[in-house]
Amino acid sequence: PSSAASDVYKRQHYTSNVTEMVEIAETAWLGIFCDTKRGVAKWRQVRHLLEPLLKDRHKEQQLRDITAKDLHKVVHKWNKRKRGGLDGWRVEELQYLPEAAYEQLARVLNLIETTGEWPEAVVTGLVALIPKAKPSNEPLGQRPITIMPLIYRMWASVRGRQCSAWMSAIAEFNCTDGVAGRGAEDAWLPFSVRMEAAFNDGSHIAGFSGDMEKCYDSLPMDAVLGICGALGMHPRIIKGLEAAYSRMQRVITLNQGFGCIWTALTGAIQGCASQIL
Repeated sequence: PSSAASDVYKRQHYTSNVTEMVEIAETAWLGIFCDTKRGVAKWRQVRHLLEPLLKDRHKEQQLRDITAKDLHKVVHKWNKRKRGGLDGWRVEELQYLPEAAYEQLARVLNLIETTGEWPEAVVTGLVALIPKAKPSNEPLGQRPITIMPLIYRMWASVRGRQCSAWMSAIAEFNCTDGVAGRGAEDAWLPFSVRMEAAFNDGSHIAGFSGDMEKCYDSLPMDAVLGICGALGMHPRIIKGLEAAYSRMQRVITLNQGFGCIWTALTGAIQGCASQIL
């Protein structure tokens, strides 16, 4: 981002110039995703602390190759209006592909998992800034959703569902997000019952609500994937995710304008099926 954009951001005035708006957004968000002054935890640095704590919850994930049937099922559940990524594919085009094409694509995705090599076009994402429930005019008051190419999202959807089933065997009882067979009601219902019981017998009950600012965007993915491996996630999925995050490039888009290409030092892909980890 240019120094002019930084000055505009500091002065806090409004602009209708799309190029300037994109640069202001980049100045703000690259300070989160690409902060070289902030230390980023690596698995090798925290392994000796965390691995012993995860030993009792370890369960090896069983995994099979991705099949044409897996991909066909995912794609045909997508709405035709679902936005594509920078690879140029549209959902409708993928849905018209013959079975032979799905078989070839399944072979490619299985090969990517074993080699750890993603084509550049498949791991370049558009970052769209989506308003949160509480409106804000600030760049950091928006939610950065990374729109990955559809081919990557096919892989993430297949493996994401398989990880959800595996997580149900290792997740704590109070972990309900992304775990097969569990939902939000499993989080709020037990607490609601306890609150009602406390109200009836006059006892005290307390709760704590915490929100870590920019949590998803600050996650050290090397350490996160190391934890997943310690819990038993299959090495092929970890290798695929490690390769994707190490080679991933992103571009901020705003009001039909596009910024520069950059690589994040931290942050999970918000809006991606693989985020259940």
